Amino acid sequence: MSSLLPPYEYYLCDELKYQFVTDNHKTYIAYFLDAKFYNEAFKDVYLFNFDIYGNKPKYDERISITVCSIIRDFFKQHQNALIFICDSSDGREMGRSKLFHQWYKSFKNLPIHKIDRYCTVEGYNLYSSLLIHKENPRYEAIISGFGQWMDNGGMPEE
Repeated sequence: MSSLLPPYEYYLCDELKYQFVTDNHKTYIAYFLDAKFYNEAFKDVYLFNFDIYGNKPKYDERISITVCSIIRDFFKQHQNALIFICDSSDGREMGRSKLFHQWYKSFKNLPIHKIDRYCTVEGYNLYSSLLIHKENPRYEAIISGFGQWMDNGGMPEE
C-alpha cells in the first residue's frame, strides 16, 4: 500500500460502524460486531467486516488504505481484539487472507499481534485471523478461545 494516498473520508454512522464513499460513488460500510456469542473468552472481541453497496468497483488502493485506517483507529482507542473471517462464497478466501496479511503489515507502529487459523467446514475453507492488542489484559485467554473456536469450525460454543 502506498503511504502517499490518503484514506477516503469516513465517519462513524452508528456504534462501531463506519461509512465511506469512494471516488466512483461506491458506498462501503465497515463494522465491528460483538463476538462474545461465539466463545466465552470473547469478551471485548469483535468480528470485523466490510460491505459494499452495489457492484464491486475496479481496484482502488484507497479502499484498502481506508479500511486499514479504520482498524488502526479501533486499536488506538481500545485494547480489544478483532477477528477477520475471509468470505469463502466465491472461492477467493485464500486471496482475501493474503490481502488481510498485507494490510496487517501496515500496522507495524501499533502493538498488535496477528494469529492466523484455517479449517474446513462442510466443504468450505475457513481462513480467519485474530488481531489482538499486545497489552490486552485477557491476551492468553482470547488467543486460547480463538483456537478453540476455530477447532470447532467457527461455530458458537454449545
